Amino acid sequence: MPLLADYSLSATFSGVDVVLQAQGLNVAGDASPLGIPEHIEIVNGVAKLTVRETDIPTYGERRS
Repeated sequence: MPLLADYSLSATFSGVDVVLQAQGLNVAGDASPLGIPEHIEIVNGVAKLTVRETDIPTYGERRS
């Protein structure tokens, strides 16, 4: 898969042109600068995405 964008993630998703989708939520990085707890987070400057079988669907699918 080609790299479409390269964002430096130091502490938050604020100011990054992305949409975070998990647990039935669809929010912009500016609206949820710390991500979606336990699903989309920044750990040591790297985005950590977690998907579980028990997650609430977002647009009909499990996403993180």
